[in-house]
Amino acid sequence: FSEFLSKLETRRGVNVTNKDDRAKAEIALDMGSLQLNETAIKLYPDRNVLFAGTMNEDESTQSLSDKVLDRACVMRFGRPRQLALRSKSQRTMAKPTETGLTFAQWQQWLKPELNAEDMDTVQEWIDRLNVTMEKLNRPFGHRVAQAIARYIGNYPDDGSMDAEERLKCAMADQIEQRILPKLRGIDLEEQSGHLEEIRKLINELGDDALLKAFDDSSNRDANTFIWRGVDRAES
Repeated sequence: FSEFLSKLETRRGVNVTNKDDRAKAEIALDMGSLQLNETAIKLYPDRNVLFAGTMNEDESTQSLSDKVLDRACVMRFGRPRQLALRSKSQRTMAKPTETGLTFAQWQQWLKPELNAEDMDTVQEWIDRLNVTMEKLNRPFGHRVAQAIARYIGNYPDDGSMDAEERLKCAMADQIEQRILPKLRGIDLEEQSGHLEEIRKLINELGDDALLKAFDDSSNRDANTFIWRGVDRAES
């Protein structure tokens, strides 16, 4: 982005009526690989155009430089206070053919929504998680919340678990897959109380292997949370 800002700065001494002079501030648009002898499409960022961009801000990204802050109006959005899951709609399920499901049929078999009772349960779990994750400076937004709900709604039913057990098992999966990897590097001494809230939820979900992995990842020697994954060889 700094290169883009430099082009904007170049406009100061540019004579826009002069083609060669104007080219100094033009920005080449990335349109993929160009064929032989093709010329890249270029745009002159005139002052009648406003530029807006978005970026995620988490432990994997660097903070904005002073160069950006000096040249742009930055708006920072906190985590959503209320995560909205999708309500259930009535759909007709397609029947499989002898050769299997077509793509259209497969899409109809997907369950993007939970029923009302399960939705309330999952919403409560997600809200608890997100409040705790904010305290740990690792909050998540609507996209993650809705992805968790979709995963739980589509969790396979092989007849080995009742509806409540299947719901808990799916939620435990999502904590393992989406939440715990975000906790790497968390200071155990400073954040032990908040980590205990996540541990309590895992315990309620009844996933003993996940609970053990969570405890094993609390490396007291290094005083940091180091997520090592779950060993389910004996589960």
